[in-house]
Amino acid sequence: MSDDDDWYSPNRKPPVRKVATVPGEVIWTITVDHIEWSCEFRFHGESYGWDVRLIRAGDFFGSQRFILR
Repeated sequence: MSDDDDWYSPNRKPPVRKVATVPGEVIWTITVDHIEWSCEFRFHGESYGWDVRLIRAGDFFGSQRFILR
């Protein structure tokens, strides 16, 4: 096995970042001091439930997971 295959290798490339394929369902959007905030629901399957995400200026800010919508 070469050093490139080991997880502890100094030449190891970082993992590919996952990108959401389906956008969330936007619940509300508000602008405060020229910064846009929005809230969205995302469904992760029967086993994982729903995620409520806060988005600040297009970037992820925080989330909370719920079993039921």
